[in-house]
Amino acid sequence: MNFIRTALYEINNCKSCRVEQTACVYETKPYGNIPQQNFYNSVVLVTTKLSAKDLLTCLKELEVKIGRTVSQLWGPREIDIDILFYDNFIYSDEQLTVPHKEVHLRDFVLQPIADINAEFIHPVLNKTISALLKESGSDNILNKVAGKIL
Repeated sequence: MNFIRTALYEINNCKSCRVEQTACVYETKPYGNIPQQNFYNSVVLVTTKLSAKDLLTCLKELEVKIGRTVSQLWGPREIDIDILFYDNFIYSDEQLTVPHKEVHLRDFVLQPIADINAEFIHPVLNKTISALLKESGSDNILNKVAGKIL
């Protein structure tokens, strides 16, 4: 949880970024087939004047500042900050895909988004977050460990 609080603080101090809302924090099973401890997941609504690519650069720098170390794909990590949506922007290159290409498959992402705006419409799939959550079929959330942090 301390990594999440630190990330919120750092995002708010990032140039041209402001945390508007936070979701609840959920304890979740690790994603992927690598044995490891459970994760804490949440979602943050941020307003920014940065482009999606510049925001990604800022967030990855924050991860390192907060203490993220290099790890294997889906392996244990101290913090992982992703851009899930950027308004209704649709974009993809080698470094960034917006909306996140697997957001609709992960209840541990969809539930926190629903805490903020269950009626947000996925700009590619044209479905609400609440509909995607019902369709996700995943059961990675173990329990809610904290209410909204902000």
